[in-house]
Amino acid sequence: MSITGYSHFCLRDADSAATGSLYYGFGLLHTDYTPKPAFAVYRAACRQAGH
Repeated sequence: MSITGYSHFCLRDADSAATGSLYYGFGLLHTDYTPKPAFAVYRAACRQAGH
């Protein structure tokens, strides 16, 4: 079995400063669009896959 597709539903955090809920910080970028460490990993994976 292999992965044939992947989607990341949230490019940017809804509110990076929110501390009351973990649901505001799922993005690959902070609220101000600065990249999180995971953004570089995701970008490298996309490049390796040829996208």
